Amino acid sequence: MLDQIPLYLIKCYILSNKDISWFDRISVSLLCKTLFVNRSQYLEYDPKDIKVKDVSKLSMKSYSSMFEYALSLHNNRSMKYSDFLDVVQDNEESNDPFILKNSTYDYKVLTTKTDMLSQLTANSNIKLLNVDSIGFPMSLASTSLVCIEFGKVEGLYLRSGLFPETLEELHLPHAYNSEIRVGVFPRSLKKLVFGFDFNQPLEAGIFPEGLQTIEFGFLFDQPIGDGLLPNSLENLTFGGSFSWEFDRQSQFPSNLKALCFQAPDIARLEYLPATLLKLKMNIIARSDAENRIFLPNLLGQTPCLEELIYWPANFTFMIPSTVKSLQLICSADNTIENIPASVRSLVLLNKITSQLAHVIPPTVTSLSFAREFTNSGLLESSFLQSGLRVLHLGKHHEPIKFESNTLPDTLEELYIYAGVVEKFQKNCLPHSLRILSINNTKYRHAFEEDVLPPNLEELHLLVKEDISLDLAALPSSLKLLELSDSYSKEIVDSTSNNNNEQLQQINSNNNRLTLEVGISFFAFNNKIETLPKSIDKVIINTDYANQYTIKRFDGNTFLAMDFCDGGFVTSTTKLQQMLI
Repeated sequence: MLDQIPLYLIKCYILSNKDISWFDRISVSLLCKTLFVNRSQYLEYDPKDIKVKDVSKLSMKSYSSMFEYALSLHNNRSMKYSDFLDVVQDNEESNDPFILKNSTYDYKVLTTKTDMLSQLTANSNIKLLNVDSIGFPMSLASTSLVCIEFGKVEGLYLRSGLFPETLEELHLPHAYNSEIRVGVFPRSLKKLVFGFDFNQPLEAGIFPEGLQTIEFGFLFDQPIGDGLLPNSLENLTFGGSFSWEFDRQSQFPSNLKALCFQAPDIARLEYLPATLLKLKMNIIARSDAENRIFLPNLLGQTPCLEELIYWPANFTFMIPSTVKSLQLICSADNTIENIPASVRSLVLLNKITSQLAHVIPPTVTSLSFAREFTNSGLLESSFLQSGLRVLHLGKHHEPIKFESNTLPDTLEELYIYAGVVEKFQKNCLPHSLRILSINNTKYRHAFEEDVLPPNLEELHLLVKEDISLDLAALPSSLKLLELSDSYSKEIVDSTSNNNNEQLQQINSNNNRLTLEVGISFFAFNNKIETLPKSIDKVIINTDYANQYTIKRFDGNTFLAMDFCDGGFVTSTTKLQQMLI
C-alpha cells in the first residue's frame, strides 16, 4: 500500500509538518480500508513515484523515518535536480546569518557562510543553488552543483577554481560588470547567462569548448572577435544594446543553430552560418531600398532555416522555402504576399489593414494576430481555411461577431484578446474546439446551453466584468474552468436542482472539473459548503503569484494540497484563514 503514496503528498503534508499527530492522521487514513479503496477521489499518485523497502515496523511514529528514506530513494533514482537550495541573507548589514531553504524537505536553517559550504559539500544531492544575497565570496569547487543562479549578489569576484567541475548552467548576477579572465568557467559548462549590466571586452579562450548556449544581457555592446565563440556553441542571444557588425565567417561558430538579436538594428550583418535553424532580427531601421539590397543576400546563406522572427512583411518574397515558423512585422502600408507554402505557424505583428484572402497558405495550422488587429472585418472573409487548428485574435477596434461557418471545422484552440466580443450563438463555434480563451475582453454574456462545443476541455474567462455562470450550461467534457482573479459572482449548477437522480449522477460522474480562481472568489458569494459537486478541484491564485490547491475529499470536505498546515477544509472560514 505504501508504494502507492504520491511524492508531493509526502513532501508537502508529511515531511513539512513537525506535529507528529499529522503523521498519525495520514497513517490512519492510509491504513483505513474504506479510505484506501477510495483514495483516487482525494489522492493523485503514480505507482512509479515512490517505493518503500524494508517496512517491518508499522508503528505510527515509524512512518516519519520510512517516508524520509523512501523520498531519498526516489531522489537518487529519477530526479535530475534532486534538490536545490535558496540562499537569502537575513540581515543586509551583517555577513551572517543566511537562510537555507531546502526544497525537498521544505525547512529553513539559519547558518553562517562556513556552515552553508559544509552542507553543500556534504550533501551530494544538492544540484541547484539559487543565491540572492549581498555577498558571496566563498569557493564552490568542492560541491557537486549542476546549476547556480545568482540574483542580487554584490562583490562577486570571478576567479579560477570558484566553480565545481560538475557545473553545467550558470546565471551571473544582474549587476555584475567586471573583467572575466580565461580559466574562470569550468569545462563542464553548457549554458551561460550574463546579467543586465555586463558590458566588458572579451578575449578568445574565455568560453570553454562544450558550451552550447550564451545569452548576453541588455547593456552588452562589445565587438565579437575571430575565434571568441567556441565551435560547440548552438544558441547565441544578444541584448537590446548590441550594435557591432558581423561581416566574416570567422566570427561565428561552425555549428550555430539559433541567433537572436534583441536590438532594433546592428551596424552590419553580411554573413550568417549555413547551419542556422532560427533567426530573430528587428530589421526596422533601414529603408526599403536598403533592405532590398541587404536582405536577399542574407537569407540566401541559410538553406536550413526553419524559424524566422520579426521579419518585415513587405519582404516575404525573400524568405526561404524551408521556413516553418514565421513572425512578420506589418505596417499600415504593407501588402502581404508570397508567404512560403512551407510555413505552418504564422504570427502577424502590429497593424493589419490589408486583405488576407488567398494570402495565407493552406499549410498554416497556427495563425496569430498580435498587438493590433484593426480590421475586424477580416473575419468575414474567407482567409480562415480548413486545416487551421490554432487562432489568436489580438487587439481589435471593432466588435467581433462570430457567425456560423466563420471558423473552420478543424479549429482546436481559439484565443481572443482585448476588445469587444458579441454574444456567442449556437453553432458559431466548431465542434472540434478544445480550448477557448477570452482574455481582457469586454464580454458580458452568460453562456446558454448547447452554445459551447461538446468537446471543449478548457474554458478561460479572464474578462473585466463578472458574468453569470451555470455549470449545467457547460459541456460535460470540460476539465478546466479558469476565471479572472477578481471574479466573485456565485457559480451555480442547475443540474443539482433537477429531481432526476439518474441525471444528477451522470453529470456528477462526467464533470470532474478543475476551477482556477483568485482569492476574491471565496470572499463574498461562493462558499466551500455550497460549491457545486461537479467541481472536483480548486486552484486559488494569490496576490503574490502563489497557487494553492484544494481537492474534494467527500461531500463538502476538501483536502488542502499546498498549504503549510495542510489538513481537511470543511468551511469557507477555515479556507480564508489558511490563505492569509
